[in-house]
Amino acid sequence: MKRPLDFVDTFAGIGGFRLGMQAACAKLGIACRCVASIEINPEARRTYGDNFGEEPSEDVTKIRPEDYPDHDVLLGGPPCQPFSRNGKFYNHNNMTLGEDDRQNMFLYLMAVLSAKKPKFFLFENVKEITTIRNRDGSGFFETLLSNLRGCGYHVVPMLLNSADFGVPQQRNRTFLAGFRDDLSHLAVIFGPPQDNSDPGPVADVLLDVVDGKYLLSNLWKNRMLNGGQDGREEDGIRGVLDRLGEKGIKKPKFAAALERRLETHGKRLSRLEALRIAHDCGQWESPKEPVKKIVPVAIIYGDTPSGLPRQQDKLYSKFGISPTIATFSIPPFDADGGWRILAPRECARLQGFPDSFRLHRNDQVAYKQVGNAVTVDVVAAILTKMLEKAG
Repeated sequence: MKRPLDFVDTFAGIGGFRLGMQAACAKLGIACRCVASIEINPEARRTYGDNFGEEPSEDVTKIRPEDYPDHDVLLGGPPCQPFSRNGKFYNHNNMTLGEDDRQNMFLYLMAVLSAKKPKFFLFENVKEITTIRNRDGSGFFETLLSNLRGCGYHVVPMLLNSADFGVPQQRNRTFLAGFRDDLSHLAVIFGPPQDNSDPGPVADVLLDVVDGKYLLSNLWKNRMLNGGQDGREEDGIRGVLDRLGEKGIKKPKFAAALERRLETHGKRLSRLEALRIAHDCGQWESPKEPVKKIVPVAIIYGDTPSGLPRQQDKLYSKFGISPTIATFSIPPFDADGGWRILAPRECARLQGFPDSFRLHRNDQVAYKQVGNAVTVDVVAAILTKMLEKAG
C-alpha cells in the first residue's frame, strides 16, 4: 500500500488550498494528509480549526525551515496586499514596491523548498504580481521566478480565471506550479480545462431565503447621493450632473433621467433611488438568460471625485457571473427577493467552498476570510494535473 502524499499548508487562511488538495487526491484515488499548517490570523485559524479539527501554527517566520516535517507538496498563498491593484504600491507608487515586509514572505517559502526539497509546490497570488517592479526598476516576478529556479525547481507560471473552472466568478489569479528538477519531466502546460466548464450564472449559487439585512433597502436606508466636488448631500443630483459634464462622462439616458428628477423633486436623492433611476433608464444591458460575463444592470456615475463608479455603485445581473469577491466590497445583485448584496454563504459558493464548510459567525469576518481565500476548484484542477503523472 502506498503511503499518503504529505503536504504543508502555509499562509493557510481558512483552508482553500487544503480543500483543493483533498479534492484532487480524491479524484486520483490517492490518500493525502496535511502534516503542518501555518496561518498568522487568529480568526482564520479558528475557522480552519472548526473545519479541519486542528488549528494551524501561528507564524511562518517563527518556524525554522529544517523543522518542517518532510512533505511531498508545499502549498501557499503569501499576502497579496503588496502587489494588488488595490494596494498602495501599485496605484500610488507607480507600480513599484515600497517598504512592506509582506512582500518578503516568498523568502520563507524558498527557505522551506531549499531545506526540505518537496517534490512539488503550488503558490498563488494576484495578477498584478507579474507587473509590479522592484525599487531598482527590475521586475519583481522575474526575480521571484529566478530565485525559485535557484532552489532546484522547474517553475510553470500561469494566469487563470476562476470562471473557466466551473464557478460563476471572474477572478484572475497568478499561480506558480513547481516541479523539483529531477521531476521536471512531469511538468505540464496549464490552461483552462479543454471542456471550458460552463460556470453557470450567479443565480445558481443564490440562496432561496436570506436575511433582510442583506437587502439594499435596509443597508442603504440612510445613504444619500453625495454629489458635488466636496461630496455634500445637499448637492445631490446637481453635483452628479456637474461632475458628469466636468469629467466628460457620456451617459445620456442616465443624465436625462436625473435631469427630469431634478426638475420635479429637487437635488437631494437617496442612493437607492439613484440606483433605481439608473436601472429604469435602460442605459445598461439586462439579460434574460445566462451569459458568461459580468453584466451590470444599473450603475451610478458621478458620485465619486473621478466620476467613475465603485463596485458598490453597480447592480449586477444574476444571469451573469460575479466580479471578483474581494475583502472590502460585496457586489449587489438583482436577486428574486429584491436587490441585495451576496450573503457570506453565497460568496463561499463562488469560491468553491462546500455548504458543509463552517463559516465564521460574524458576517464581516466571513466576507474577509472568503475574499482572501483561493478558489477551491482552480486549486483542485491544477493539483490534479500536477499529481496524475506522479505515480
